[in-house]
Parts: sequence; structure tokens; C-alpha cells
Amino acid sequence: MGAMDKERAIGQILERQGLLSSGELDEVIEQNRERQTLLTDLVVQQNIASESDVAQALARECGLDYIDTIDAEAVPLEAATRLPISYAKAQKVLLLGSSEEQVELVCADPLNVSALDDIRAMTGAKIHVQVAPASLVVDTINRVYERQDTMGEDLESEEDIQEDGQGDLLDSDEDAPIIRWVNALFSQS
Repeated sequence: MGAMDKERAIGQILERQGLLSSGELDEVIEQNRERQTLLTDLVVQQNIASESDVAQALARECGLDYIDTIDAEAVPLEAATRLPISYAKAQKVLLLGSSEEQVELVCADPLNVSALDDIRAMTGAKIHVQVAPASLVVDTINRVYERQDTMGEDLESEEDIQEDGQGDLLDSDEDAPIIRWVNALFSQS
């Protein structure tokens, strides 16, 4: 399915779900061709429907659960960070938890089959998908991955590491958060 075909299919879903009239659909598809932007973004930018309305319509059409809140603090880092942040943001998908049998994830576009297939192949597990507005998914991704950046500061202080007889991995720039984090990881292993 080409990009334009996918955009037309999304437009037809939004029409079926009552967010667009057939006239609005034709107009938005024409603008989509001209601007080369996502149809869902155009619908939101033109105040035809809210981002939440679009996400709910896609969830209903796909028979998936819609969620409008995500507790970033409750998302386990070991689950979320299985995906690189750049991939998570580009695909607007966040792993919320995982076990050997199932992976819990939230996405903005449940029709992004390639991303769902990638995650299924990477984890080797069944995927339970929930749908949320794109801005909520991206905001939560940012907040979850920020916890990873500050995790090194919480593990141990540099003095504790050096008291254990462990020196810095790199003598220069010892105040850099990533170096403190890596030092703390090595000292705990």
C-alpha cells in the first residue's frame, strides 16, 4: 500500500467514523497531495476533528482500546528502552511493559503495520496494542526516556564508586551525566 493509498484509507476510516463528510474528505485528500503531510495532521490543523477524536476513531475501527492518559512514571524503563528513542518517536509507539508471552504498547497509528511487525519480530511475543493521541504518546516517550538520562545520578554518587576502588572510565569530563551513569552501572555489575 503506497503512502497516498494509506492516507486515503485513513480518510475513509475517519469518514466512516463520522469525523469527516465526503466533501471534507475529498478536500483534505487534495490538500494532502499538495502539502505532503499526514492526513490526520491536516484534519487536526483545520479543526475538523481533535487529535483525541482521530485516535478514538482509529481505535474503534481497528477494534482496539483507546486511552487518554499514560502514567510515565509507571512505565518500566527496561520495557520502554528496548526501542531506541528515535525509533519510538518516529513511529509514535511506546512499550508499556512486556513478558515472554506479551508486549503491551501504545501507539498513535494502529495502521502502522510495519512498526507493529518490527516490534513483534524484535520481541517474539504477542502484542497488545492500545491507541492514544499522537502528542500524548510523544510527550510520554520524552518523559520516560528522560528518566533513563537521570537514572545514573540516582544509582550511586561518584564518591561511592571511587570508594569501592573503581576509577573513572574516562578521566576527562567526569561530571558528564552519561559518564557517571556508565560508571555506576559498571560498579554495580
